[in-house]
Amino acid sequence: SSRRGDFCTQCTCSESERLIDCRGQDLVLIPKTFSFRQLWTPRVLDLRNNPRLAVLGTDALAAISDSLEELILPRSMRHIALGGVNNLTALKVILFEEDPALDQKNADLEVEGTAALTATRSMSHTLNNAIARSSDFFGDVCCSRGHHVDLQWPPDGLTFCDMA
Repeated sequence: SSRRGDFCTQCTCSESERLIDCRGQDLVLIPKTFSFRQLWTPRVLDLRNNPRLAVLGTDALAAISDSLEELILPRSMRHIALGGVNNLTALKVILFEEDPALDQKNADLEVEGTAALTATRSMSHTLNNAIARSSDFFGDVCCSRGHHVDLQWPPDGLTFCDMA
């Protein structure tokens, strides 16, 4: 569905796991509202297997910005707006669906060792406006290192492209 709607209408919400599971919903846009805000707050948002979802815009996650700690993005994600993650005050982890740790633990997010390195590499090559390792560079985009967002994962956080 291409309409934005509510997270718990478009996706499966689990209060006990504090999870919004949007896997395989054929989303084009991220849902806009979270109607259960007074009852519980989500900690994890899983957007895997949404091949038409390519952009995380500014304030796209505003409805869950104060509680979201872990964000799992589809491999189709190409652009993350700085305002899309910078305003997520509790955010600690961003992963892509290629991360082998996700297959192993089904989103338990116990990332370590070689699997963690693989996940960081795949993230860097997926996005066109952010890098996840201090040794990376902005491939075919002419820009310098811009704003940086510290995260527990990826270990080097995210550094955004500055076109100025």
